[in-house]
Order: sequence, then C-alpha cells, then structure tokens
Amino acid sequence: MFNFFIFFITFYFFSFLIFIFLYFVIGNATNKIVIGWHVHPRLYNDDETHFFSLWTSDNFKSGCYNMMCPGFIQTDRSYFLGSRLTKTTMYGSEYTVELSISLFQDANSQNWWLKVEDKAIGYFPALLFSNLTKADQVGWGGIAMTPVGVPKPPMGTGHFPDDDSLLIHACYLRDVAFQNASRQEDYPQLYSTQLYQNAPCNCYHVGIYEFPENSDQFGGFAGSFIQFGGPGGDCGNDNFFKLFGLVCVIIIMVFVINFFLICLRAYLHKSSGSCCDVVAGKL
Repeated sequence: MFNFFIFFITFYFFSFLIFIFLYFVIGNATNKIVIGWHVHPRLYNDDETHFFSLWTSDNFKSGCYNMMCPGFIQTDRSYFLGSRLTKTTMYGSEYTVELSISLFQDANSQNWWLKVEDKAIGYFPALLFSNLTKADQVGWGGIAMTPVGVPKPPMGTGHFPDDDSLLIHACYLRDVAFQNASRQEDYPQLYSTQLYQNAPCNCYHVGIYEFPENSDQFGGFAGSFIQFGGPGGDCGNDNFFKLFGLVCVIIIMVFVINFFLICLRAYLHKSSGSCCDVVAGKL
C-alpha cells in the first residue's frame, strides 16, 4: 500500500512523458496505474502538454488512457485527465511551475484515489484490477519515444541532470514519498533505490541527489530529488533495423556480383547461352 507525493515542473517539449507509477505483478498479469503529464501528438492531435493517466489489469491487453474507456471515476472538477497544462517553466528560470500529485489507496474500499494539489479528484475502482490490493513496486521518471528511424526528442529541458539543488536546469521530481502498509510516510533511500536507463548517455541521464543540509530551499525540506532528461537525438535504439538494412544491402550486392561473375565467365568461355539463360539455369 503506497501513497505518493510528487512535485514536478511542466516543460513544453515534443513527444515525451513524465510519470509516477505503481504496479503489482501476479503470474503473467501486470496491474498498473500510471499518472503524470505528457506530450502525445497521436493521442491529442497537438503538441501541447497534457495531464494524463494510464491503467491496465492485464499487461496492456485492456485498460486505456485517461477516460477513453470505463475506469476512472471523476468526483471533482478541479482537474481533468487529458486536460492541457498551459503553464510551463523556462530553462534557467528561478520561477518554476510545479504540480503536486499523490495516488493513495482507501483502506476500506481499496479504491485508488488520485489527488492533485492536495484535492482528491477521483478514483480507480478496485474492481478494475485482477490484483492490486497492494503494490509491490513504485517508480518515478520519464519516457521519450518516436517511430523507428526518427531521432528521439528532448526530454525535460533538453539538458542533462547536474546535481543542481536550485532545480533550474534539468527536469526534476521532488518530495518523493510513499506510505507503507502501516500507513507511515517514508522517503526512498538512495541505497534502496534502483536507477534504470535504457538509452545511451549521449541522449539522456538520470540521477538521484540530496538537498544540502540546512538548505532553505522549498521550506527547508532536506530530502532527495530526482533529475532526468537530455537532448535526445540518435539514441541507437534502431541499431537492429539499421543492421538488418545493412545485411539486406550486402545480400543484394553479393547477388549482383555473382550475376556479373557468371556472365563474365560465360563470355570468356564463349558460352552459347546468354547470361540470362545461365542465371535461369543456376536458379
């Protein structure tokens, strides 16, 4: 049972998302709830920043974004899943736009409630999930994606994390916390947190840092914060397809060279058949 408290700046960039998630895996089924904001041109037909959710009870065989299928139940009209976030933060500016998000489970109904700016706006019914009475893993981070062969977009500000305690350079998440089964609030410890990055370091970085002791930043909170992002570009994710294309070119070249050699051999031996007849014979 977890309760998340997330604050993050909303930067305006193409085709990436920042999120928190919780999930429970049983057998081959993955029950997952994802909350955050993203830029998703194919979903919204624009390149704006949108507040979103994504849920599934069977590893994305079912479930949906926002309220595109029966699932999330809205109880307050302060914020809407899929709505556009108009305020953003500029790189290097000390004026930051943050949004607090928490996802917590009601002890009685076991429904998963979503809070935005400390106001509960709705819930995911427990009946949606095959087994999400508790979560066995939680995460925070970002994803950037494009079609195969297209350079990856910038993530966050487009700059790498740099342990900047003023939080004016790279995209960040702060005040990250969870509530355990005893409903006691706790913070992820660096020794128990696993960093995961599947893109080359020239595209994106991720880092966990601690605010300096006695810092008056954000009301004196002396916890940890997550920074991530980068410029994107050619991240090497399409190497398989590039290699496949290279192999195809090599195979075609081998056939062309073989065809030429057969014709040349037929000419030198004054074969009575044409080179095309020889090739047909070889086939």
